[in-house]
Amino acid sequence: MRKYLLLLLLCLVSMYSYSQELRYGVTGGLLISQPKGYNSRIGFDVGIKGEYTFTEKNNDWAMNVALLLTSKGWKDNLVYISENGDSGHNWVCKYYSLELPVMAKYIYHLSDNMGVFIEAGPYIAYGLWGNSKIENLPESFPEYDIDNIYKSGKYKRLDYGFKTCVGVIVSHWQLGIGWSKSLHNPTDQWKAINPKDNTYSVQLTYMF
Repeated sequence: MRKYLLLLLLCLVSMYSYSQELRYGVTGGLLISQPKGYNSRIGFDVGIKGEYTFTEKNNDWAMNVALLLTSKGWKDNLVYISENGDSGHNWVCKYYSLELPVMAKYIYHLSDNMGVFIEAGPYIAYGLWGNSKIENLPESFPEYDIDNIYKSGKYKRLDYGFKTCVGVIVSHWQLGIGWSKSLHNPTDQWKAINPKDNTYSVQLTYMF
């Protein structure tokens, strides 16, 4: 985790050394995670952001770096077969990570205080904690009922991928709708699954 904090600090220092046009802000959003073939789960992200604008014209290019605490996950449907008949159950996996996105941004100004934007770029994430549980199952399944999926080795802590977002700017506020896609299979332990993160988001940011 210290490596990612250091990387964020170096990015912000490098951006600031080239210009004084660097702003800081706070950001948070609602996430809907839905890996291909799985049911969705609602989560969130919250964190800090630094943004550097390269130009001061009607069409601006910018770059931003953020450090986010994210909550993601997924659900799957399982059928439990017993002497008393078959029953369906939800398998829920949820996890929390530190995420570091680096985004290139294009801004089109509608007026002095309003504009629209599109941004895209890579991200890297480090898993902090998470759990896996099959709901309402009458018998214990230790392979799937796990208090910490990272410490048990079921999930890899490192994740990476890309994300994009479009939105509007009103004064100090930025409201965006985004999508992110992981390029990394999070588990080698559960051979039958491949729940790469596929996440939709609504993001609200305030820049000071």
